[in-house]
Amino acid sequence: EYLCADDSKSFVATSGVTVTNYGFINDKLHIQVHYDKILKYDNHGYVYLLDADGNRVLAEGSRGFWDEERNGSYEEYIFDVDNKELDQYAIYGHFFTCQNLVEGEWEVNLTIEE
Repeated sequence: EYLCADDSKSFVATSGVTVTNYGFINDKLHIQVHYDKILKYDNHGYVYLLDADGNRVLAEGSRGFWDEERNGSYEEYIFDVDNKELDQYAIYGHFFTCQNLVEGEWEVNLTIEE
């Protein structure tokens, strides 16, 4: 099961990355993120939680799917945290975007040594 994008919960995390919904499904926290123009700019990242002691809690899994235009991608991060525990965590994300596209003929050469 997936969340549906909800404009009332949507906010831009950084250029090219929008949190489009968050909520609970089957007593697990779901956070849905849309990465715009991933084939052009390689927008990507991840969401995680921090507990009161500063320990990082990673998603137990995620599900990705294309947007309708197949231009961007949704990623839904799933945490084994129910709504009664949520106040014990802060939500963070690391997002990587590129707003410059290198075009033209280019190549990369490298030497791999034993």
